[in-house]
Amino acid sequence: MYCYESRGTDVDHFVPIARDPARTFEWKNHILACGYCNQQAKKERFPVDLTGHPLLLDPSVDDSADHMTLASTGQFFDLTPQGRETIDLLGLNARSELVEARYRSWRGVIRVFEQAAREKPTIDADDLEDLRFLPVVDAFHHFAHDVATDRLIHKAVAPELARYALHSLPIVKSIFAGCRL
Repeated sequence: MYCYESRGTDVDHFVPIARDPARTFEWKNHILACGYCNQQAKKERFPVDLTGHPLLLDPSVDDSADHMTLASTGQFFDLTPQGRETIDLLGLNARSELVEARYRSWRGVIRVFEQAAREKPTIDADDLEDLRFLPVVDAFHHFAHDVATDRLIHKAVAPELARYALHSLPIVKSIFAGCRL
């Protein structure tokens, strides 16, 4: 759930046991994580701000797109201190296989929208079905979030494609309704 690389093998305690033993068996404190995020990146680290609020994003609660943005290169850029800490702590830009997978997924999202824009005035559910199976689905989530918040215009996306994507946002939301990416 931290890096979205789809190889969840470990159950991580979001708030480490060493920090709060009372949360050891609390269901909401368990996060499916890949071995790298759990055993090599996060370990027992749990950064907090001066008020004690976690700086690491909780993927079961926080929307990562509110705290970081995905560039067309596949790299994340922070928007908040929580985004910066999450990117750094988990090595989200330091792991080349993740950056490459996000880049390929981002290009796949763009291709689907470009093809649909050339062929018809609106996008439909069939056009988007393949997006569910991209190697790293957070690319689509960030694309949809950026469309909704007008951040897409500032990326390497043609303005007409951004307008088309914005027009298609209701169908995008309906297809992915209830899915936390």
